[in-house]
Amino acid sequence: MMEQIIYIAVIAAAMVFGWLLSQRRQASRKGDEHAVARRTRKPRPRKRS
Repeated sequence: MMEQIIYIAVIAAAMVFGWLLSQRRQASRKGDEHAVARRTRKPRPRKRS
């Protein structure tokens, strides 16, 4: 009984983990150009007052 619950929990966790990874991959692919632009553009140094 207990082993069955653990088995089901592990499968559910794996499914959720895979879903999260796929979601993140889609989001990163969508925002790739944005991330690249942000990375290449250096932040302007603040002027010392």
